[in-house]
Amino acid sequence: MSQLPLVFLLVLLNLGISWWNAYAVGQAWVESKHAGGYRRFMAWMGALMSGAGFTWCYFIIIGLVLGATHVLDARNLQLLFDIGYVMVIPVVLFAGWAITIDSWKRAYHQRTLGNMGVAGWNSFASMYNTYNAVQGFGGAIGNIFKNLSADDDDGEGALGMLVLLVALVAAALGAITTTLLIKHYAGRERLEVVRARAQY
Repeated sequence: MSQLPLVFLLVLLNLGISWWNAYAVGQAWVESKHAGGYRRFMAWMGALMSGAGFTWCYFIIIGLVLGATHVLDARNLQLLFDIGYVMVIPVVLFAGWAITIDSWKRAYHQRTLGNMGVAGWNSFASMYNTYNAVQGFGGAIGNIFKNLSADDDDGEGALGMLVLLVALVAAALGAITTTLLIKHYAGRERLEVVRARAQY
């Protein structure tokens, strides 16, 4: 229980970052669609990072609720978080390194303090995530197979299916949240462009 405030703060921080990513992608979505190529690719990387962030937040929130209401015991709660980690971390690594490399490129061509700070933060985050993935990914995969392939004598098989369903719901909620936010901010950007053109 003493860790709940820290978990709450981390969820809020992750939600804020994911929301900001969706906002930034939405602002560039229409333009990147017309430009295509590299800019469109980077817009999708931002969208993937936003979706992964929201998905992880949903995993934590749903997991805490199911744990607090005793729907899932500690073993199945760990299984849920392991499944979430295995679903989210490959997306975070792929999109994160793409964004990191892009920030290096921006910092090299436009050597401002802001660009260099962003490149430094992205580098730290990508290396940290990669280190954690190397340390924990194999163990998470092993735990998933161990629990989902266990005998169903004690009803664990049914709980395992429930955990899988919850994982799919969390992933779907993350994707839906990101999609709605990007469309919202892309629509606002399109409206502002139309209004600006109408003034001339």
